[in-house]
Amino acid sequence: MKVTGLIKKVGEVVVVSDKFKKREIWVETDRESNYPQTLNIQLNQDNADKFNLKEGQEAELEINLRGRTWTGNDGVEKCFNSIECWKWELVGSTTQAPTLEQAPQAPTKETKDGLPF
Repeated sequence: MKVTGLIKKVGEVVVVSDKFKKREIWVETDRESNYPQTLNIQLNQDNADKFNLKEGQEAELEINLRGRTWTGNDGVEKCFNSIECWKWELVGSTTQAPTLEQAPQAPTKETKDGLPF
């Protein structure tokens, strides 16, 4: 799933345990509408360190919706949800993969009759 929006806040990397670290970012979507939305999106493990976008930049984020249930000591079952980002790029960035028209062509070996085989 993709989300496009303005990076509003980039949090620090938080080490939760020796096996888990995260970074939270806020992304504002639907900015042109009367009801813009701000999403708290989480980057986990290596992605928390690799995230290189800055506040004020427009980005397209690949996300997964995550959820799980948990029963507390009081016996009450609860449901937790998170939005996890696993890939990102600037909107309008020129670092995108080339399309078929732009992809470099492999050199061809031509024979006497002009055919490449």
